[in-house]
Amino acid sequence: MPAKDSPLEDLLKLAEQTFDILLDSRNEISAKARAKCEHITRRLGFVSRNEFDAAFAMLAKARATQEELNERLKAVEAKLKMSRAQAKKPATKLILRTVKHKRAKARRA
Repeated sequence: MPAKDSPLEDLLKLAEQTFDILLDSRNEISAKARAKCEHITRRLGFVSRNEFDAAFAMLAKARATQEELNERLKAVEAKLKMSRAQAKKPATKLILRTVKHKRAKARRA
């Protein structure tokens, strides 16, 4: 005849089952919350960490390239004995006559 479980063993089994159910519920709630957060971030147009890191790496590379080009430009200017002020001559303004100017002129006449 099999031995009957004691009330203490029954209570321990019940506690273990309850703990398993709570753990499963926690995992399910966590998965649903994660899915909801991902949905919200997609709707708001946020980027993932991987996309951010990739964009940041591209930016760092672009900055390095810009610094390199600036150094090369300084070397070329020094070789040509140009200063930055000479290189940046002010552009002459070109005034384009628009339809409004022509109309205003016609009214004055």
